[in-house]
Amino acid sequence: MKILLVTGGKSYEEKISVLTGIKVYHSLLASTSFQPILIYYDPNASKFYGGKNIDKLECYDNKEDFKEVKFLPDNHIKIGFKKYSFDLIFPLVHGSNAEDGTMASFFQILNYPVLSLPIQAASIIQDKILFKDILNILNINTPKANFITFEDYQKNAFNISKYLKDLTFPLIIKPYNLGSSIGINIADNINKLYQAIDEGFKYADKIIIEEYIQDAEEYNIALLKDTNKIIFSAVEKIIKHPNQIYTYEDKYLNTSLKKEVPAKINKDTLKTIQNYAEKVYSYLGLYGPVRFDFLVKDQVYLNEANSIPGNLSENLFNHIKLTLVDVIKIYIETSSNLIKSRLILKEKEKTSFEVLKQTRKYK
Repeated sequence: MKILLVTGGKSYEEKISVLTGIKVYHSLLASTSFQPILIYYDPNASKFYGGKNIDKLECYDNKEDFKEVKFLPDNHIKIGFKKYSFDLIFPLVHGSNAEDGTMASFFQILNYPVLSLPIQAASIIQDKILFKDILNILNINTPKANFITFEDYQKNAFNISKYLKDLTFPLIIKPYNLGSSIGINIADNINKLYQAIDEGFKYADKIIIEEYIQDAEEYNIALLKDTNKIIFSAVEKIIKHPNQIYTYEDKYLNTSLKKEVPAKINKDTLKTIQNYAEKVYSYLGLYGPVRFDFLVKDQVYLNEANSIPGNLSENLFNHIKLTLVDVIKIYIETSSNLIKSRLILKEKEKTSFEVLKQTRKYK
């Protein structure tokens, strides 16, 4: 299968997208099942690029070997003067304006076959406010939180108690639509809260003020649908210093960060983690690899979800003997009927419109 991998994107997480794209590209290239083509969306130029050295991270600084990509009808692209065909587009983009379904929607509108989660579900997962609403509907424990819009904060900055309600220090402040721990800070007093809010508004026009569960242990699990059953990955425990955020640097730059996979965890906690994750996964109609992040202290809290986890949570599925290529194969197989349905529906809409034109004698 010829699969077009799209990395980059118009997001603060663009560099992380590149890391994921390159990793997935090389994994698929080494397999006998796929012929991957990697392209990059440059947010500064608002163009797609491909070609020589697109799979080398060090070449993204000057991009001198990159050539512009032109999308053509019938599942073809042109990179420079060379034409390529593809069977499927797979966006590997992180963050807002990308992972939230924006990139997948763009290609769907152009009638290309796209491997993605349901657009509405991807949008909900990316929006931490909406995601918490879903958790509350499903009676799933999640840290208490309130949110602030930039517009409202400009009017009421001196009435900070309005946003705290039943929250007490310490608090954690996050942009509402970013991952990778970007723009996240902890505040244990009013002055630090103001600083954290100002920092959060650098990245988004809405931020979340959330209770900080001190000394909580952090666990991750990924789910993947295989036809009619849900596959659970191994559970991962993040080993970190007490009261420290699992930062952007920890996730992508700190090679000494320790993780325990599979985590040593009691059966009741494991069961709760799996039940919470499955409940949300099923409710949102998900089918691709999705990672769920948990906090555990006196009880289990579902904190966030990630609709395009870095490297598609390869490290978690490896422990149940599924390679990255296996995960993508299952994802494609499960979603293939949906992709076909979208294309059939498009053809029906086109045919219906042609009939309508003839009936009403439109020109």
